[in-house]
Amino acid sequence: LNAYTGNWEDNINNQLKNYREAEKYAKVAGDKGIIAALNFHMGIAYMREGKLDSAFMLFKKAISTFSELKDNGGLGRVMKYLGDAYAKMGNFDLAANTVLQSIAILKETNDQLHLGLGYISLSRVYTDLRKNDSALYYARESLKIFEKRKDQGWKRDAYNLISSCFDQLGESDS
Repeated sequence: LNAYTGNWEDNINNQLKNYREAEKYAKVAGDKGIIAALNFHMGIAYMREGKLDSAFMLFKKAISTFSELKDNGGLGRVMKYLGDAYAKMGNFDLAANTVLQSIAILKETNDQLHLGLGYISLSRVYTDLRKNDSALYYARESLKIFEKRKDQGWKRDAYNLISSCFDQLGESDS
């Protein structure tokens, strides 16, 4: 609920408390898939809090478990966020490579939401790498997905990203 209400930053400690509580039950039940999903979501919370070491550790645990379970959907999603963490660290080449890997997996699993988010992440990374044509291309790819999904919030973000790309290219009139 915190994620869907946009309450990430204000309530990270509460999220982590809830994830840890859920993790206890998942461990008792022996549900590795839920444990991997919880590691993934705790990693996102730590990344948003700026605790990248903790985020990396949890993302890598989730990747290992999703791989072991052959859960490509989970694997593609966590790799997208791992790429975001590399970008926050300033390692843009590794971020781009990781997000590109996640995009390939997300295409296979037909996870349109996270594919669109992957395109947004890749566009931002290419902006940081000053590869403005590539940044614009992936921003437009994200818009196609969010228009098809009729997802107004992400569509707005895609349009803002496209606008920013045109500014970087010196084509403000576009």
